[in-house]
Amino acid sequence: MRLLDTSTLEVEVFIQRRVSEYAILSHTWEDEEKKGFAKIERCCQMAAEDGYSYCWIDTCCIDKESSAKLSEAINSMYQWYRDSNVCYVKSKWFTRSWTLQELIPPLVVEFYCADWTECGTRLSLQAHIADITKVIPAVLQGGDPSRCTDEAYCLLGLFRINMPLLYGEGSKAFRRLQEAIMREEEDYTLLTWTSARLNSSSEGYLRTHRATSLR
Repeated sequence: MRLLDTSTLEVEVFIQRRVSEYAILSHTWEDEEKKGFAKIERCCQMAAEDGYSYCWIDTCCIDKESSAKLSEAINSMYQWYRDSNVCYVKSKWFTRSWTLQELIPPLVVEFYCADWTECGTRLSLQAHIADITKVIPAVLQGGDPSRCTDEAYCLLGLFRINMPLLYGEGSKAFRRLQEAIMREEEDYTLLTWTSARLNSSSEGYLRTHRATSLR
């Protein structure tokens, strides 16, 4: 696992020894590189203020030198979020992918506006989050998420599934995920779900709620 040192902003690699405490960031990247680096600096500063010597940010901490390393990182993502002490969530969170494994596994999830003003936590905003994501409050409170549904790569950790990543394959990824789950658990209701069906329930809400405080 690769982590950022919150005091030096340098990446450290942990192979055999584990880090007991670290913060993790859920975010989207800005078009301007300068804004992106400022986000890294602010995240590390906040993590240090909260008492963490390390934090994890995808663009810095995922090794993209080979497709195998990238695939391994993506399949480990759920565990990394689950093992974190706190997940800082930035703007536009509900309009992008990876949301389930960034929302459910972390011990604590805190939402921040663009200026890093805190606007709530997973627990304090659970009714609003459940309305947008359709994830039931019991799961947001720490219940078993294995029955939740969402896009393919978001679900790898939730269903404890490992599969090769083929970026650009579109809806075929979801079908491969269904087949992988079926090999572990004989539940044919999985075949009734489609990527389009999963997205349709949230599109109408998002069109009319672009200006909420969580953006």
